Amino acid sequence: MNAAVIYINDREPAERAAAAVRDAGFASCTVSSSSDMPTADALSGLDMAVVLAETYHEDDTLDLCRRIHGAMRSHDVLLLVGVSIYQMPLANAVKEWPDADFIFTPLNGDDLQERRRLLAGEGDADNHTARKG
Repeated sequence: MNAAVIYINDREPAERAAAAVRDAGFASCTVSSSSDMPTADALSGLDMAVVLAETYHEDDTLDLCRRIHGAMRSHDVLLLVGVSIYQMPLANAVKEWPDADFIFTPLNGDDLQERRRLLAGEGDADNHTARKG
């Protein structure tokens, strides 16, 4: 499995998030800024993309998520946006899209693996909804 972590301004939390993604069992994880976001072709080789929301940049983060989600839809790539408890409007907006959801930061491997399973429809239907796609 391959993943990408995409950030707006601060690379350091993205590097920590990438380590958590690798801990979740992903073979590779690239880190990109929103200004050098991977192309649609590069996104097609991914299983999941994680966008890290940045405080006071929720509108920019939502716009970035929309662009990524649009580029990924035809490739069955899952989208997660990493948010804090104070960014629930952003989280709830993304949660409404097929193959997309939010996860609280800081990220950890177990939570990422569970969220990936749920989005991919491999989750426990008694506790969570199955894939929305």
